[in-house]
Amino acid sequence: MNWPATLFSGLRKLDKQEAPHGLYGLRKKHSWPNRLIPLYQLYGGKIPEADLGKQCGWEVHWKTTDRIIFRLESDEYLDLHLHTQASTKVRCFGDTFRLDKQHDKEPIDLAKRVLKLAPKLHTESNLYRPYQGLLIIAHAPGERDFEKHYQNPLNPDFLNRYHLSHHRTVWKDMHGRNFFTGLFLWAHEQSC
Repeated sequence: MNWPATLFSGLRKLDKQEAPHGLYGLRKKHSWPNRLIPLYQLYGGKIPEADLGKQCGWEVHWKTTDRIIFRLESDEYLDLHLHTQASTKVRCFGDTFRLDKQHDKEPIDLAKRVLKLAPKLHTESNLYRPYQGLLIIAHAPGERDFEKHYQNPLNPDFLNRYHLSHHRTVWKDMHGRNFFTGLFLWAHEQSC
């Protein structure tokens, strides 16, 4: 089963159809005043137009603060941990959204979070939830900016130690805001 490709395809569709916000501004668009909507609610079906399960042809089985469990077409379950990271700042200028080149936003060090959470994918996997994933939706000014954040979690020794595969895709912002979006997925599949 190639669920990572289905997941990436669903997220790219969301990015394209949610103009002019895309994945970058999706949380803010659907949030309440002064409070960001949690990722599990945004992608877990509370907001119909951002329902990741529907985009992928999956059903949301259960959700908690940082993860969603999907029932796949094969009737197997995917336990997906979700996180976001941006080293960019986009602002609304008139009626368009543009990259603010004069920001002082420091990127969150998600590599530490990945190094902490990815090993758990191996231990949490079981016959009822054979697929485990840690997904980072990231945004950066340049394609190469992603590399400095994810070097250690991409180390082959790290991946082999925890029986993980790594999947990634990066694309230039579809809405002309002059930055890149990247999807980084660490996955574990239970062997029968």
